[in-house]
Amino acid sequence: MRLWQACKSPFLAVPLNNAGLIDIQTGVLSSRSQLNLNAGGSYSGAGATRIDGGTATLNGSSSILSSGSLELASGTFNGTGTFNGPGAFSWTGGTFGGVLTISSTASLLLTGNTVRSLAGILNNAGTATNRFYQLLFVP
Repeated sequence: MRLWQACKSPFLAVPLNNAGLIDIQTGVLSSRSQLNLNAGGSYSGAGATRIDGGTATLNGSSSILSSGSLELASGTFNGTGTFNGPGAFSWTGGTFGGVLTISSTASLLLTGNTVRSLAGILNNAGTATNRFYQLLFVP
């Protein structure tokens, strides 16, 4: 899937199963439904793929390429898998309930003033940057 131009508010309101390339050239592709991040999926482009509600499920290893980003802004992230780099997984809000490993080639970015909840396991072997100025709830 490739998004070349930013629409006013491009978003997915239907389930998406991804095991291929999501290449967002500009702007943000917002998922507000079920997003299945299956093994072999990759994320690239100067824009961002953002989970803005609903549920995202990780199934296996995916890659965030050097120019790509994947963001959990709201909603729930679950499942089990690994993000390989050299791109970044950003957690700016929402609930993390899965088992995620950030590989040594990837990075984890915690930013924003939004409350988020850690209900899963987050293993970081890469570079983590914390610019988070709000409470992190751990049930």
